[in-house]
Order: sequence, then C-alpha cells, then structure tokens
Amino acid sequence: MATFKTGFASEQENAVKVRNAFPSHRGVQQPLRYAKFEYTLTGDEANTDVIVLGSLQTEGAVIVPELCSVWNTGSGDADLDVTLQNATGAVALSGAASVDNSRVALARPAGLTVPVLKMGDFIQVTLSSVEAATADEVLHFEIAYRGDKTGH
Repeated sequence: MATFKTGFASEQENAVKVRNAFPSHRGVQQPLRYAKFEYTLTGDEANTDVIVLGSLQTEGAVIVPELCSVWNTGSGDADLDVTLQNATGAVALSGAASVDNSRVALARPAGLTVPVLKMGDFIQVTLSSVEAATADEVLHFEIAYRGDKTGH
C-alpha cells in the first residue's frame, strides 16, 4: 500500500529535523464561525421570492454549505425549498433544502467553487416549491463560515 503526503505534511516532517523550518499552521487551524438569522414568514411568500439574510461582516468569509442548516418554529406550517446564494443571486451556495417542520442541512452543489465574500457582501435565500408558508412561522438559518487564512 502506497502512502502519499500533502506538501504541508512534508513541511511538518521537515520541521522536526531542521531547526529553522516553521510551516504556518494558519491554513489548517481556521476557526469555524456560525451566523444565525431569523425570518418571520408573512404568508405571502411564493416561488422565486428572495429573503436577504444579511452580511457576515467578515472580509474573506467563505461559507461552508454542508455545515449550514435551516429549520422552522411556530404553530403554523412551512413547506418550501430554500437555496442559499450570494447577494446577486449569481452563485448558488447550496443545493435546494426542503423545509417541512424539521431541521435540514444544506448541501454543497456539485462542482461549486465557493466564492470569497467581501466585507459587507450580503447573502440571501431564494424560495422554491412553496406549498405552505403560514404567517408568523419563523425560519431559522444557521450559516457556517470561516474567515480568511489569517484567521480574521
């Protein structure tokens, strides 16, 4: 069985042998952050409507779609799909997630290169397959992201 190494693993092994070799660990020790957004349904939501969640206010933020989730609370019903997008709607940051009174994880679309967000960039969700959207039902969004490689 062959063993393959990343360039970083080789640098780490070299640091054990060489006094002045100090590989940066910042790239592998990035903090994961969560932003939480809530939206209260009006009952008038329909297919292709957009809900602007807000800005993460982090220069160089990269969303980790597969660690994001959405769920609803309240006595009503929310039966709809949401797709996380950048503010212009040009890049789908997740596959459509079906919200139907339970917590669901978002998924990374195949082939997605997640864009690096700038300070002040907004993120949004687009609704689809809206079958029920009871007024006063609350959608909760938990968005996982990491900062740039310097950890900021």
